[in-house]
Amino acid sequence: MINDKKKFFKGIPKGRTGKSNEGIWERYGNRNNIRMVARYVDKAEYEPLFPYSKIGERVVFSRNKGFAERFRIRLRQAKRTARR
Repeated sequence: MINDKKKFFKGIPKGRTGKSNEGIWERYGNRNNIRMVARYVDKAEYEPLFPYSKIGERVVFSRNKGFAERFRIRLRQAKRTARR
């Protein structure tokens, strides 16, 4: 993104001040318009939007309960229907 100097630039745009305006900016439209694409911050704190860990734990722990029984049933079925 930063390598495309015609469309993007980094730093603080002319006419703006303060650290909150420091980041990566995109030129769009007739090249007079700009918008911030990324902001530089010292420390960022994010809240998870999707509960990956909870879903992963449920899948892993529920699989142990039902997996062994389903495997035994399918193995018996495979042995019965196997061609000799």
